[in-house]
Amino acid sequence: MKSFKGFFLVLCLLNVSNNFAQDVIMVEHNLLTGDTTILNFGPNDIIESSGKTMSFEGTSNNYQILDSSTPEDNFTRLARVSNHAAYPLSTSIKISTSNEVDCQCTGTIISNRHILSLAPCFMEINANVLNTTSINILPLFNNGELHKDYEQIPIIKAYTLLDWDVSTDNFILLEVEEDLGQEIGWQGIAFNDEDDALRDQVFHKYSFPCKTEFIEYEGDLNGDTLYHSYGVYNLIDESIATDFSTIGLLSGEGGSAIFLSEDTQNHVYGIGTWHNRLRHSRISSREFYAMNKIIESFLAVSTNKPTAETIKIYPNPTADKLTIDLESFNSFRLVHIYSSDGKLVFKKLINPEVAKPTIQIKDWATGTYFMRINADNREFAASFIKH
Repeated sequence: MKSFKGFFLVLCLLNVSNNFAQDVIMVEHNLLTGDTTILNFGPNDIIESSGKTMSFEGTSNNYQILDSSTPEDNFTRLARVSNHAAYPLSTSIKISTSNEVDCQCTGTIISNRHILSLAPCFMEINANVLNTTSINILPLFNNGELHKDYEQIPIIKAYTLLDWDVSTDNFILLEVEEDLGQEIGWQGIAFNDEDDALRDQVFHKYSFPCKTEFIEYEGDLNGDTLYHSYGVYNLIDESIATDFSTIGLLSGEGGSAIFLSEDTQNHVYGIGTWHNRLRHSRISSREFYAMNKIIESFLAVSTNKPTAETIKIYPNPTADKLTIDLESFNSFRLVHIYSSDGKLVFKKLINPEVAKPTIQIKDWATGTYFMRINADNREFAASFIKH
């Protein structure tokens, strides 16, 4: 009966795909109920050649500025990390399933409640049917030990593009029920249609690799520890790859992100997919559009398309100071302000006793700024103009 149900589901999904060929359609898999839901987001309406969502370094004040200068020999592969709890290292997630624990794929937190990984790790090949009944993530997993505050967190939903296959659109979003990214942070997702904009950039990767018999590597790799790789990715086409590394993608590294890092801003452009030349599936405009539709309710603002104002700020426009009305919020009032190019310019945790805090912006550059506010376990967005 189980195989028949899967076969019937595939037929239904094929019919949906044929009827809405131009639409971006995702499939929601509910791991709690076993239900499958079709989510039709309509045609991709992104007209820009690039885009990104906000990254967030968390509230733990434990973050590490990454060195993005070109390393010796252009690439450094598999260096064991020492501060796995620091942002953005903290966003790399060990994943286990009912089928496999030790060398399952790696994921990356990309919103308050979502983890990005590789669909073939959890799906029947080229079909929208889960190959497992349970998926767990292990935040801040280190040296084979669960973190005391997080342990294992069950995935409640998984999302895939309707027409995904192993060669394209093979991203999967995993959703948890709690605000995982609030403290340990998340990375933004990004796309850029211009190959030259990504070529020869220094990308970073964190993963939980396992040693395999066909890869020569000195040392024990059994998927229990986080490793860092970074360097120049010079092969840019439908994927992002490099010919500077002699060690290809290992078991356990599937789904691990490659990202560009600037100060505390970090954006994922692809995920590990193929062994040869560390080849990564590249996020396209269509995939960005689809995934952002899922995560946008958990991200307050996108750098390319800000959400409407949802909290009162004044005056707007302003030349010297800005007031935020937080009178109705009693706890955890964290304010982030970003410039129009996505750079973090202000971060402050506001005392609950201050009803209407004022921010001095007299010396800021003129232009449009975007604000994200976390208050009372909710998120709000606003934008203002400095002149």
